[in-house]
Amino acid sequence: MCLCLVWRIPPQVWKREPFGRVHERSGILSAALRSCRGPKSREGDGIIKASLGWIPSLSLRLKPLLRCSENVKEQSDQYSTKVGVWAMLTLLPFLCFLYHAPMQHTGKLVLIIGPSGVGKSVILKSLRALHPEFVFPKSATTRARREGEGDDLYHFVSETDFTQWLNEGKFLEWAQVHKGARYGTLLQEIVPYIRQGKTVIREVDAQGFTSIQNHHDFGLGGSYPLQTIFILPESAEQLIAQIQKRAPMPQEELDRRLESMREELKIAEKTHVQIKNPHGKLKETIAAVEKAIMV
Repeated sequence: MCLCLVWRIPPQVWKREPFGRVHERSGILSAALRSCRGPKSREGDGIIKASLGWIPSLSLRLKPLLRCSENVKEQSDQYSTKVGVWAMLTLLPFLCFLYHAPMQHTGKLVLIIGPSGVGKSVILKSLRALHPEFVFPKSATTRARREGEGDDLYHFVSETDFTQWLNEGKFLEWAQVHKGARYGTLLQEIVPYIRQGKTVIREVDAQGFTSIQNHHDFGLGGSYPLQTIFILPESAEQLIAQIQKRAPMPQEELDRRLESMREELKIAEKTHVQIKNPHGKLKETIAAVEKAIMV
């Protein structure tokens, strides 16, 4: 309605006070009104002038509103600054949490655990053939190299080098077998591959399982995911028969292995998955291990 009334307002009316001051102060309003005014014409000017007596009073009422518009940009800048500070203070604790939180990786370390003679070596050999994308780290050992033995399974090192690496913290876990040779799992054989998103498969005994489970990088809240799979025998008799089938041994050695088996079976319930390896069902066992790893 206001725009219709000013359609034919002569230029001299715009210079009257106080509307002139409002016109000068409000660049936005003046631009809008100028765009609405048509060509100059004297016809009807008298009628329009007679109807303009209320325009100054209207402008006085609009004056506070128009004065507020002058501060819109300044207020907007102040508001933006306040919002920016508020957002920064609000997000700062969350950003600190992200910075200090353990980095998550798509790769993981899978431990295969089980008593001697349960079939771990055969399962690992099958996984190597079926999944070349998996990583199977080599152990470091101080035992002597056997005739014809290559470097595909072990890093053969001296006692001096093993001790030095141990002091430098290069081992994820290590153990001394029967007060003889020492064996250890090197971090450099595992961590870089997990960071690349790969699955690392490692066979360990009960002592190695406990050491890795308590390691700061793989324990509860650690930096790298850990999965543990325990291979169970169908029965103690089956395990004894399997051990004796591999190589004849004195009764004393057999008793020692059976005692070790009992101790290892105690940690089965602490692992993520328990898979039984029945006699004659090796393919089914391997398939179950595959399924557990691929989850």
